[in-house]
Amino acid sequence: MHYSFCPQCGSPLTVKHDGGRDRAACPACPFIAYGRFTVGVGGLLVHDGRVLLIQRGEDPGKGRWTLPGGYLEEDEAPDDGLVREVLEETGLRVKPTGILSVRHVPMMECQNVYIVFGLDLDGPLCDLREKGTGHEIAQARFIARDDLKALGDIGLISRWVAEVLDPHAPPLQRVPRDEEDRLRFTGAWMALFTASAKPGKTLCAHGGAKDL
Repeated sequence: MHYSFCPQCGSPLTVKHDGGRDRAACPACPFIAYGRFTVGVGGLLVHDGRVLLIQRGEDPGKGRWTLPGGYLEEDEAPDDGLVREVLEETGLRVKPTGILSVRHVPMMECQNVYIVFGLDLDGPLCDLREKGTGHEIAQARFIARDDLKALGDIGLISRWVAEVLDPHAPPLQRVPRDEEDRLRFTGAWMALFTASAKPGKTLCAHGGAKDL
């Protein structure tokens, strides 16, 4: 997003050298335009060895299975936004347990960051709306990890997280660059940080895991 006037005080912007780059900045207040970012969140909820996934009911990605989640509103914290999205999409109340993975994609008009949290149930399982919540979500189901490949169209990061990670995993680690190269699908990831794989598994390409 290109600014001509300060979004905080309305003054015409000038140029300021900050952080090694020339940036649009306000001479009347502290505002500096660092760029435009979008932040998405997803959640890994496992119950009896099965992973909660939702199937999109409309484009973009109609028919695709993904982790529940979505984009943050401007006034939301990531964990609060995820709790809202999961409730809207599945009917379930959840509690984030920690960050499992962070993916960053630089795009032409903005930078996109996607954060995956581990989740615990924070309400009754019977609240799950399996038939979805309208046009946006076609269905929501707990699916066995062994059945993920049979779903067909499943988001790459969603499948990888569902197969590899544990919702109560230890702190994040940087994915080795050779694995990042093989996990890319379009564009280029600047970086991918993730929790450790489940015992007996190691991170591998194409959204999956391989046995050690």
